[in-house]
Amino acid sequence: MGEDKAPLQTRAEMGSDYSPEKISELLGLLEPKKKFTRKLIEFSARRLPLSVRKRRTLKTITAQYLTSSGFNGTNVRLFEDDVASIIALLQDGMIDVVRGDGHPNPHIKAMKPYSREKQLRKIEQEGLGQGCIYPSPEHLEKVVDASNYSGRPYALELALGRPSLDFAAFNITALEVYKNDPRFRYDVDDAHGNIEYREEFFDTLKPGEKAELTRFGFGRDSDGNRAIISFYWDLFKMNPEQQAVWKAREIDGDFQMHRVFFTTAILGQFYEGNSIYDAILLEMSFINIYTEELYSEKLFKETFEQDRPRDFAMLLRPTKRQMNEFVMILDKLLSENINTQIFSNIQMTKSAITDDGEKITKSMGSLTGLESWLKKIYSFKHSDSPREILASFRKVRKLRQKPAHKHELDIFDQAYFKQQENLVIEVFRTLNGIRLLLGRHPKIKDSELPEWYDDDNIWLP
Repeated sequence: MGEDKAPLQTRAEMGSDYSPEKISELLGLLEPKKKFTRKLIEFSARRLPLSVRKRRTLKTITAQYLTSSGFNGTNVRLFEDDVASIIALLQDGMIDVVRGDGHPNPHIKAMKPYSREKQLRKIEQEGLGQGCIYPSPEHLEKVVDASNYSGRPYALELALGRPSLDFAAFNITALEVYKNDPRFRYDVDDAHGNIEYREEFFDTLKPGEKAELTRFGFGRDSDGNRAIISFYWDLFKMNPEQQAVWKAREIDGDFQMHRVFFTTAILGQFYEGNSIYDAILLEMSFINIYTEELYSEKLFKETFEQDRPRDFAMLLRPTKRQMNEFVMILDKLLSENINTQIFSNIQMTKSAITDDGEKITKSMGSLTGLESWLKKIYSFKHSDSPREILASFRKVRKLRQKPAHKHELDIFDQAYFKQQENLVIEVFRTLNGIRLLLGRHPKIKDSELPEWYDDDNIWLP
């Protein structure tokens, strides 16, 4: 046993220098074999004072955390024969015991641990149980050398004990550069997405441009302002140059994760419901199913639910230009997409007299034709009802025509986010109303929508 005592004493007497060399030296003493490590702990629990055991245990846990590839914890089973040290370190605020009852994987510190009082209570009631032990942020703040993580701000955050599923918030405009650059795969829906560079363009990108953010979502603050939400774990996996780029894009604020992103990314569950953008296309698809059954024609030429236009999505920058571009896409989906063949029993022309007294025939617009068609197929209590139903379609058409006929300077205004949101809500209600009207027909009133579609569970990005 004489040969074993020297390294134990050297390790116990180590200072708070947690340089990579010191940590490697410590792990070299403890990790040749799990069996040997367990015997050392059993031996020390019988022979060494509690103060020495505490120091040694804390160094073991800290070394494991700081040198593992994913800031992993130390298995609690390693300390079954020295529970007293764990309890003492918990009372001192030096460690946390993560059991896997908050997040299913205790080998990563995914979320903030329970209070130390609750951790101690669980040990008293259940023993150490199953899980892992982590050095506390208070302890790590004292021993971590920030220079070891120079240029890796998100690695430093995890080294200092931040839970890996804590998130940082970023200006939503940061996505523009990736969306508009063909060198990147930009896969984003209304709640989450990912960005990665295309291999064929690897040599054209500088290290700071080689973005690879495999998962991010969206969030809002109490005022409705939007932000990109990304977990520290995903940011940590970026190269140092990209970590620096994204660190510069961080914004302050009390942002909350979008409930869809929270459900899928944190809970690992499927979220039932549809974003309002998908719901608009689905309503168009259901309308087509109804009109084809009733009139052997589809109301819309295309419905795009399988190939949604890329820019039919929330604005990334609240500018007049982006809003005008969105309105143009929306008008193409609606007014320009109406199949006028379905109006075969409607007079689609009308006579008019010019200022010169000449009699001409004018074609009726698609929206006027749709209004006349609705009046013909359904008896409304009020003659203005069809026009009121289609008010959002006309609003979109009017907004599109305005910038088309004059040059305007671009304007940056957060109000465009809300304007877009209100517009898509109005359009959805119009389409939903048309579909419900058609659904009253005896031929299709018993038709059922797909079980996964619930028009009461439509969410905004």
